[in-house]
Amino acid sequence: MTVLCETRRSESTDALREKTHGIATSHQPGEMRRSGTTPLDRLAQSTGKNSRLVLLMTHRNFEENVFPAGKGEPLLPRISSRARKGLYSAALSALTVLGMAVAAPVGHAENPATGAVPIPEARGEQAVDSTITVEGTMDGELTRYYGKGDLGGGGQAEDQPPVFELEDGATLRNVIIGAPASDGIHCLGSCTLRNVWWEDVGEDAATLAAGSPSDLMVIDGGGARAAEDKVFQHNGPGTMLINDFRVEDFGTLYLSCGNCTAQYERHAIINDVTATAPGGKLTGVNVNYGDSVALSDITVVGDSEMDICVSYEGNETGAEPERIGSGPSKNCRYAPWDIDFE
Repeated sequence: MTVLCETRRSESTDALREKTHGIATSHQPGEMRRSGTTPLDRLAQSTGKNSRLVLLMTHRNFEENVFPAGKGEPLLPRISSRARKGLYSAALSALTVLGMAVAAPVGHAENPATGAVPIPEARGEQAVDSTITVEGTMDGELTRYYGKGDLGGGGQAEDQPPVFELEDGATLRNVIIGAPASDGIHCLGSCTLRNVWWEDVGEDAATLAAGSPSDLMVIDGGGARAAEDKVFQHNGPGTMLINDFRVEDFGTLYLSCGNCTAQYERHAIINDVTATAPGGKLTGVNVNYGDSVALSDITVVGDSEMDICVSYEGNETGAEPERIGSGPSKNCRYAPWDIDFE
């Protein structure tokens, strides 16, 4: 993974994007921008569309390029793991142009925990009784943060407060979240989580509660254990990118909210993930709202029948969404060679 120097921003993410790309940023909440103006569309345009991975990363022209009839086997050839990793390095590099800082993590401890999710040894710990708001960049230097008092919940009760709340453009890195974990991390706009680890997920590990379709949440490195329900929850619009992540004992790695009172078109890109059983399903999307998830370089350990992508009919009533299928489709974008079962 390419390591980039940290950049400090004196302007808002939207203002920087507008100056850099000439993209208008005024829009109503929940309104999708015109085709070709999302961060991933601009990234695909700048890197070209010759690779299968970049095609998966752009929302436009997916059906005619990969699934001409909206179903069936992908037509494009497999690319090597080395080429795929190079493309993701280029993608993360391009994020700095969009105002997303990516910085080097603190190295792992000499004796990381054994197991499928090698959580590094904490270098200290801090109890948290009220949500920590992050603006700019916070480096936890591998401190373990755990909830107490109002943040002392570790179960599945809804609407728990988070341990960390990231403002638009914020970066949180080198953090271990212990138990109780309450509702983990909330991102209120574009944000980056780098080398963040969850020892025992509470309600959810992290939630994207963004307000703009152009917002981008990047999870780069890290891992999570013991997520009874979801690891990453997507409630607002925008895109979530999960790269180089390890998860063990979980319900769902990524889920687009199926019954939020306000629904949006949501997108996710998931690369280089190892998921170790027990686990429920890897991802879930709402086909009626135009969601998509693109997966590559996925390894599933210990469960050869795990659902990789489940399609739902979402709603705004609060009722449980209806499951309508699973497997590759125009909403669930992957091919058999993208998934290894061990």
